[in-house]
Amino acid sequence: MKKQIQILLDKAIQKRSLLIKPPYDTAFRLLNGFSEGIPSLVIEIFGRTVVFHDYGSDDKKNEDASETLVETEWKTEAVVDEVASDSLDDVEVTPTLDLEKDPEAKPESDLILEMALSLVREQLPWVLSGVLKKRRSQVAEERSGVRLFGTELCSRIEENGVLYSINLLMNRDSSFYLDTKLLRKWAKDNLADKSVLNTFAYTGSLGVACLAGGSKKVLQLDMHRKFLNVAMRSAKLNGKEVKESDYQTCDFWSRINQYKKSKKMFDCVILDPPVYSKTRKGTIDLANNYEKLINKVRPIINDGGYLITISNALFQRGDDHKAVLDALCGDGYLKVEKLIDVPDDCLGNPNTIKQFLPADPSPYNHSTKITVLSVKRKSTNL
Repeated sequence: MKKQIQILLDKAIQKRSLLIKPPYDTAFRLLNGFSEGIPSLVIEIFGRTVVFHDYGSDDKKNEDASETLVETEWKTEAVVDEVASDSLDDVEVTPTLDLEKDPEAKPESDLILEMALSLVREQLPWVLSGVLKKRRSQVAEERSGVRLFGTELCSRIEENGVLYSINLLMNRDSSFYLDTKLLRKWAKDNLADKSVLNTFAYTGSLGVACLAGGSKKVLQLDMHRKFLNVAMRSAKLNGKEVKESDYQTCDFWSRINQYKKSKKMFDCVILDPPVYSKTRKGTIDLANNYEKLINKVRPIINDGGYLITISNALFQRGDDHKAVLDALCGDGYLKVEKLIDVPDDCLGNPNTIKQFLPADPSPYNHSTKITVLSVKRKSTNL
């Protein structure tokens, strides 16, 4: 089994060879196990820190109901032909590899993790620290992450010339979403001199990219101050003036109502909502009512402005999501300008990723469906 894991990791590292270079201060996904043959494991690199996301069952086999399908139903395992190959592209990944089942043995995911940790430290000696996130653990601290080795974890990374503050132990993810890398680039390149509202901002990386690109005003909204504090640190890292009033802890529905009443307008609104959320003010259900969110913010977008939508609804087909957007464009006041891909390092194997997803994301390349829409306004309010 160790040989099989080594072949798969070798192939993954080879695919990311252009990303692995001094000064080792950027971030990328080293392995997407779901599409690259090790479905219990995702490995990410942040500067000189490696983060292992272990999706194997915890000892009590008690699944966290809030996890997505990625964490609860992707049970496909994989095996690699052990025949030597000059090209790792010749390695064939097929569903199902099994260890001999010994009731006293360690769980399979633990063995895989140990092998992967050893191989990463051997092949990437510049990695100085490591974190393990047991994504289905019943213990909150284990879900957020525990230090595996090293004394100093990466606290900032650079991407496309922009610095971002990160906190690898703050949440179940790594406080920075790698799958929106190309959207950050688009925002930096296209939103200079624009006013931007970043809703559901989390740690604010999209808004920070806007600031770095020269946006004249960026408001970041989130329910949690600790996440917005990371966004503020990122802005400072890039030499931007930080006003706490630009980082607002609030309920989305109430704050948008306030903006509408005060006629506050923006050149771009970014919608990156959770898959499902319910407060006293409103319900978010991306697969069933995304149009409600879009129609909520349309009145506060200037003529000629942009609406950026992101949907992580894993069960929703890409063409179904696109159909919702197309229907909204039917009145001529919205227009789909661009679909933005998830970067290749997050896909792992772009040729097989779709077969491991529960719903075909086409015309998007991943279940993270990112769309840029342009906005026109009537002479009166929409």
